[in-house]
Amino acid sequence: MPQLFARRDAPLKQKACILSLFASCVPSEQLSREIDQSRVIEPFLSKLLQTDSGLCQIIPSEGFIPTPQVIPLVVAIRGVVKAATDQPQLACARMAYAVQRTLLVLVIHHYRSHGWQFDRELSEDDVKIPLNSRLFVYGIVHNTDSWSIFSIYPDVRKDDSGRFRWFFRMTRIETLQISKPLNMTVRVGMLRSMLAIEQHTYLLRSMLQLVY
Repeated sequence: MPQLFARRDAPLKQKACILSLFASCVPSEQLSREIDQSRVIEPFLSKLLQTDSGLCQIIPSEGFIPTPQVIPLVVAIRGVVKAATDQPQLACARMAYAVQRTLLVLVIHHYRSHGWQFDRELSEDDVKIPLNSRLFVYGIVHNTDSWSIFSIYPDVRKDDSGRFRWFFRMTRIETLQISKPLNMTVRVGMLRSMLAIEQHTYLLRSMLQLVY
């Protein structure tokens, strides 16, 4: 259960950003349909997930993806036409690129938890040991029409030579259609999802003992 408002270490501006999601109402329905909804969504996302600290990285839909000094635990990509509902391969590839260092840290944590050397040759028994259920990161793809949430996590498969290799999976877990204007149902659904992501990020950060 999300505990943002129960945590003493959560900054006030992080809690207050929720007000911006619900206070941004335009009286004129015609005008609200013309307004770019990202102007409402992105400030809320950025403050709740603390992009200024590096916990969340917002990446462009094309061009260069910067490499921050710290590893992000959430990645979001905006402006991808139809990416959230049709074929999000490009958006997913860019998100995977942005979190590849993070995913390696998750694998390293798994090895350390079991006292394994990093050059360990994985066996059938090793593969049967599940990852900790918190060892995944979230990816968010949104545009003017929809908002999709993905989980990104390490997994193991056997290659053609019969050896087990690590790779990374991405699974869509939710898609929310964005109404114009943003109605209360969409805002509440978005808040529910984002609080769950924030809570997971907080717990994962503590598990990995990361400092931002």
